[in-house]
Amino acid sequence: MKPLSQRISIKYAKLIRFLIHLTYTRSDLSYNVSILNCFLNASCQAHLQAAIHILRYLAGTTGY
Repeated sequence: MKPLSQRISIKYAKLIRFLIHLTYTRSDLSYNVSILNCFLNASCQAHLQAAIHILRYLAGTTGY
């Protein structure tokens, strides 16, 4: 798996921190965000794609 560049890795970490705060009100995200948080220091392209998938899920479930 290809590791993320330094610049993208910083943005990935900010995204994960945002998602962690969001889990306070959206408990359906807790498991997936906690798994992504485990790979915060060794993130790769697959982890970024998973985080983007969570954002797409959130966009589709704004009415909840």
